[in-house]
Amino acid sequence: MTLHVDRSTWKCVRLGDVIRRSRRQVDPIESGVERYVAGGHIDSESLTIERWGDPSDGKMGSTFRYVFEPGQVLFVSARPYLRKSGVVDFSGVVADKTYVLDSHRERGLLLELLPLVLSSERFLAFAAAEATGSMNPRLLWGPMQRYEFDLPPMNEQKRIADLLWTIERHRLSVACAHRAACAVLRHVRASMFEGG
Repeated sequence: MTLHVDRSTWKCVRLGDVIRRSRRQVDPIESGVERYVAGGHIDSESLTIERWGDPSDGKMGSTFRYVFEPGQVLFVSARPYLRKSGVVDFSGVVADKTYVLDSHRERGLLLELLPLVLSSERFLAFAAAEATGSMNPRLLWGPMQRYEFDLPPMNEQKRIADLLWTIERHRLSVACAHRAACAVLRHVRASMFEGG
């Protein structure tokens, strides 16, 4: 299958010119934050973030102070090759190595396209090449902002984002159906062959 796209109207932009990083911080306990997201809560290659931790579980470190809101995009800068980024539909806090991102719609980037850009092979190759550190490589904010890519006009972004998000929703529904079928199979097998 091919997707024919007229790229003649696309323009080269720097990521830092079309996104912004939120650095708003709170004390999660004093402010009553109900959720935190750590790297382990983010599934590789997923475009959405569905899991979180409870701040009272004793596993949230002291650097979990950066606030995110529904609709923002989280990007784990540590070990970018793990492909940990996605959109959240709840609020909470993250640690300093997870960037909380928004698009600058007025500068031409549709927010729905941002997670797709961050999960592209080209961006991930750039992130891996620019990451610093040997034990726990990290893509710093400065180099991340310098990433260049071709950006379609807004109406084309909408069409591309709608198509790719439809595919992602279908992928998630198939994965959910697969988990449900496996649970039914386990239950039937247990009740028919493992009972007394």
